[in-house]
Amino acid sequence: GHEEISKSLEDQRSFVNSHGSAHVQSIGQQSSILQAHCDNLKQSHQTQTDLRNEVMTSIMSGVQALVTAEMQKLASAETDNFKVLEKGSSDLTGINQVMSQSAQSVIENITSTNQIVSEKASLLQTNDSKANETMKSTCATLEEVVNSSNTHQQLVG
Repeated sequence: GHEEISKSLEDQRSFVNSHGSAHVQSIGQQSSILQAHCDNLKQSHQTQTDLRNEVMTSIMSGVQALVTAEMQKLASAETDNFKVLEKGSSDLTGINQVMSQSAQSVIENITSTNQIVSEKASLLQTNDSKANETMKSTCATLEEVVNSSNTHQQLVG
């Protein structure tokens, strides 16, 4: 009875004394290893977060540089096209001015020619009128001569 219980308790104390501190020390080591593993997991997570952020920053920087370069190409092409259109407009304006001057010259020439022809026509009309008057006068004089000659012949004959 009592001796067996005492013996069991003594064996247990002896076991705990000889192995207990090693077991506690082993648990302590395991705790240190677990803590180091936990620290490594946190560090790994932080490293992954930092890398992800760096990659995202790098990608966004690359995208921004690409977009900026493409927008500059677009702006350059747009400016070149505008310059072509602007030159075309300038050329058309120059041609329009030349045509306007030419049309003005034609109008001035027609006006001048019309004035000259009008003046000549007026002179011709005046001359025709004078010639007509002269012809009538000459006809009247000739009739008088003919009448006078007839009268003279009747008197003589």
